[in-house]
Amino acid sequence: MSTEPMTGRAPVGQDAARVDQEVEQLPNVPTTRADRIAYAFYAAAVTAALVGQVWAAVDHIPWPAEFWGWLRPIVSAPGVAVIELGGVATAMLADDRRRKGEKAYAYRTMSALIAAVAVAINVFGHLDVLYLAIGFGGLSAFAYVLYLAHSAARMRDALRAAGKLAKTPPRYGWRQWRREPEVTRLARTLAQSHGYGIQQSLAVAREQIRTRDRRRAIAATVEQLIREEHKNPLRAKIAATTYDMDRLAVEIEARADYAGWAAKIGSALSPGEEHATVGQDAAAPERPTVGQPDTIGQDVTEGRAVPEVPEVRTPDVRAVPEVPELRTPDVRAVPEPRRAIEMGPVPEPARPVVRHRPPVDQVAPDSAAQERAAARKRYRESVEAGRPLTGAQLAREFGKGDPKWGLRRVQEATAEIQAERDAAGLDDELLAIVASEQGERIK
Repeated sequence: MSTEPMTGRAPVGQDAARVDQEVEQLPNVPTTRADRIAYAFYAAAVTAALVGQVWAAVDHIPWPAEFWGWLRPIVSAPGVAVIELGGVATAMLADDRRRKGEKAYAYRTMSALIAAVAVAINVFGHLDVLYLAIGFGGLSAFAYVLYLAHSAARMRDALRAAGKLAKTPPRYGWRQWRREPEVTRLARTLAQSHGYGIQQSLAVAREQIRTRDRRRAIAATVEQLIREEHKNPLRAKIAATTYDMDRLAVEIEARADYAGWAAKIGSALSPGEEHATVGQDAAAPERPTVGQPDTIGQDVTEGRAVPEVPEVRTPDVRAVPEVPELRTPDVRAVPEPRRAIEMGPVPEPARPVVRHRPPVDQVAPDSAAQERAAARKRYRESVEAGRPLTGAQLAREFGKGDPKWGLRRVQEATAEIQAERDAAGLDDELLAIVASEQGERIK
């Protein structure tokens, strides 16, 4: 406790100086040229308001007869000057207390009341002459409002000098506000808090919003995953509300393997043997399995291995020999049945003309064409053996470094096999038609 005697008197001298140092007060900001012009205007406005009030007092006060001529304004001037001085004094006291961190509502209220009285005297005192009423009353009101705005501006400057008010943000322009309102709003806040410039604040704001949206999406997905881990809805809710989803999102984001994914995607996009076989795996099992999408399927009805037709790419016209056109047989002509039917004599139908691909031995003596024919023959043999080769394997057997060469031979051989199967299927269909006709005749 303090040992100073409590005399009830205000501190004087050094004690008063010590009290002023203990009270937190804003620093004085330098007076600019605009401030000096404003102060000159206040002085002129107060003088004009004082003249208007004296004029109104001379006209409306019921003076005694002995108060003649210039005696009336001399006597009324001190009274109206007190009103003007009271308004200025209360306004300055309010400004001083606000610099010390107080609200000063009492001083500000008294200042506003005195200013209102001065304006009313000037307006109603010259109401018979509208020009004088507007001139003196409007000038007085304008000067008071301008002082309030000026005082508030200097207060903000003092707060910024003391570090208690954020700096003024940059001006982003109406086009930026219309184009990116959310980004601009956040950039303005960042500029005030950290002192960023226009471009830096916009860049930081865009990155923060992008990070926020990404983490929200991660948090929502993690919450859904946590809920699915528990069959009991109550336990799922407890687990989802216990964990901080934002923190989990940050942890997951920090552990993301960007380099690994980039390497994986890059290797998938780069040309190579494993990507040139159109979905075929070079390390696939030797024996195909029924229903397996990456291998050769099997025909269950005949017990023979039937190759699955891979995705057909546009072959090189110069490298692929022309496949002979398969003529469509005349459906009206009934083919000769393969086995005898004991239902009666059957007239011999006309056999459909089917033009097959010439054998390998009849290929033109072109080394490239013979090599392609040999490759197709080798693939057909592997299919008949139940172990069809892939395009890459076929290319390696014939010493080709490009797996696409083998893939094209596989496609050509597959087309030949399919054409032969279509022709065989047509013969079986015609035989069934003949059998049904013979049955009808017997009946």
